[in-house]
Amino acid sequence: EHDLLKREFVDEQIDAVGRPFLGMTLGCARCHDHKFDPIPTSDYYALAGIFQSTRSMGKGSAASGVTSFATTPLEITNHAEISRLHSSIGSLKKQIDTLKNSPDLKNFPGLIIDSNEAQLTGNWKKSTASKPWIGKNYLHDENAGKGEKKAQFTTILGETRDYEVLVAYSSGSNRAKNVPVTIQHAEGKTTVIIDQSERPSIWETFTSVGTFPFSKEKPATIVISNEKTTAHVIADAVAFIAPNSVIPQKPKTDLKKLESRHKSLVAKLKKLQPVTMAPTEAETIADGHVHIRGQVRNKGAKVPRGFLTVASQAGISYEIPKGHSGRLELAEWITNPQHPLTSRVMVNRIWKYLLGEGIVRTVDNFGKTGELPSHPKLLDHLAIQFTKNNWSIKSLIREIVLSKTYQLSSKTDDNSDPENRFFGRAHRKRLEAEAIRDTALHLSGQFDPIRGGPTIRNAGQYDLNYDFDSNRRSVYVPWFRNSMLPIFEVFDAPNPNLVVGRRSATNLPTQALFLMNSPFMREQSKLTAKRLLAEAGTIEDTYLLILSRPPSESELLSTQTFLDSFSSDQRTEAWIQLTQALFSTVDFRFID
Repeated sequence: EHDLLKREFVDEQIDAVGRPFLGMTLGCARCHDHKFDPIPTSDYYALAGIFQSTRSMGKGSAASGVTSFATTPLEITNHAEISRLHSSIGSLKKQIDTLKNSPDLKNFPGLIIDSNEAQLTGNWKKSTASKPWIGKNYLHDENAGKGEKKAQFTTILGETRDYEVLVAYSSGSNRAKNVPVTIQHAEGKTTVIIDQSERPSIWETFTSVGTFPFSKEKPATIVISNEKTTAHVIADAVAFIAPNSVIPQKPKTDLKKLESRHKSLVAKLKKLQPVTMAPTEAETIADGHVHIRGQVRNKGAKVPRGFLTVASQAGISYEIPKGHSGRLELAEWITNPQHPLTSRVMVNRIWKYLLGEGIVRTVDNFGKTGELPSHPKLLDHLAIQFTKNNWSIKSLIREIVLSKTYQLSSKTDDNSDPENRFFGRAHRKRLEAEAIRDTALHLSGQFDPIRGGPTIRNAGQYDLNYDFDSNRRSVYVPWFRNSMLPIFEVFDAPNPNLVVGRRSATNLPTQALFLMNSPFMREQSKLTAKRLLAEAGTIEDTYLLILSRPPSESELLSTQTFLDSFSSDQRTEAWIQLTQALFSTVDFRFID
């Protein structure tokens, strides 16, 4: 099952490279030679070998965080400051761990004997698995050899008097509830049973077993045994204190100060030190086998790591050095200006985004089952210009939007090309879900233009029922499997986990209902109306602001009649209803 999971992961990586950059459905060659395109199974597994030799995620899942840090030649100008912070953070971490693991005993009013000074019978195991403990570690009996193990703590006390005896242990659900503690004092022996599953009452470390008379002439002895116990027994330390001694509260001030300082320095370091997410080479780098019929355990011939044969015939072939996964060579192969697919696929995607349809309408499929380009020479021209301009998307967009084709209206009386395959008019486009949300926020004055930074407000609150309260651009809105903004779901926002070259653009009753009834749209309508009233906006201003066009005469008349139907004290509500009605129109959602 683990091998199958890795194979599925690699298959998704191949698909996420093949369709976006090459316009090819490479996954079809996993089980057999591609039925339509010249992609043999060996080519699929040549690419699979590259990704199998790449470490893309750590233990557990891709969301488990950073697996390791690698030094990269990023522009870091403050090396000295970063080095100093690393040193300070390391020192603070040691101090914090010391305080957390072992109490500060300098103000403890008594004599403490650590387990390292105890006389042991039987095999006890030293451990630091459970906090806190006294000294360097504590002892436990490994829940074995019952009746065979004892830890004897012996000392000579300085005065003949009564002393309260304390026993230290780290509690836990797997601890014995019937641990015998024998106290040998001036008047004989007393055995007390303690429950080590209960948390100690003194500093969460010590528990009292009683007050007993001791003589300075005789040894004071405490014995912890595992006789007849039913779970793990802990022997950490014992203490003798005078009965009237005042035990101070567990010192927490220093720990809080240290933790606060540590947190501050870590935050400062994050700002100074650039970090980026990236895969790295796997521990094992090797060519892979063909899996016959795609079955994990049915291995065929070994295939050298490499690229698509059909696209490499243009003379762009790269040798993968020994010990390298081939990721760099794959990237260089894909972005080579002579590559027959990459520039054309990218140009076609940008054309499709700007004009509503691609020169090749099947933007994710340039293969046999995809459509032929409507204007092949135009596609070639733009692809050549794109690579000449160093793959500059900005330059490509400038060239397209300044063209006569882009500036055409969607209105026409010519029905000779009903599907507009030859771009004789503009395609009418509906705004994406993200653009609808951002536009509403902008019009209401609530739009937050801040760029960059984290997208998730609180890492402790995620996925199910996430509280989307940010007014930043929709590109910064986090996406979760079980929690999405309602406006994204209603207006066909695609699943970001998949390659989606063409979005759905449905026109459903639920969309109208959302615009009329959702709390989000109601709030934006309310704020937009208040903005217009504060600016003494007219009906014409309202249409221009929301629909980017003036109202027609009939619209002006009907809108004025609608507003006049409200009394003067309902003026604000009238404008709220007007703005919400305009938000609900087709003209607001579509670009002509």
